Amino acid sequence: MEKGEIDIDTKLERIMRLDIADYIKANTGVPDDDIEPLLIKEMKRTKKRTTCCELTKDYFNVFGQLLVTYSEWLCYFCMILSQCINAGLVSLIYPFAVLGYALMEETRPSKNFWYVMLGYTELLIFVKFVC
Repeated sequence: MEKGEIDIDTKLERIMRLDIADYIKANTGVPDDDIEPLLIKEMKRTKKRTTCCELTKDYFNVFGQLLVTYSEWLCYFCMILSQCINAGLVSLIYPFAVLGYALMEETRPSKNFWYVMLGYTELLIFVKFVC
């Protein structure tokens, strides 16, 4: 902490500490040399947390959080992909909007940018299906 470093425990580390504390409370008469091999067998919460199903759920959760965190990059990719697939003057707005404005912003683009892009996309879809 003195150097500005912060040690944040993960859920698994907190569960393992609880398991260790429970085991030490229950087996205070066991010598220190014998605690570690016995401890691994007795860590019930840790075993439950590290099952394949639990870890798979955690991986999907992390993947979902990544998608939400980098959602604007997914939108940028789809806008450029739209130009690559449907090359034309109508879809030329997307690369100009992404490369000419959105990526030049110091932070994320404002809500107005996304509202304009959403409105333009809705207008394109409406015109393509009506005409």
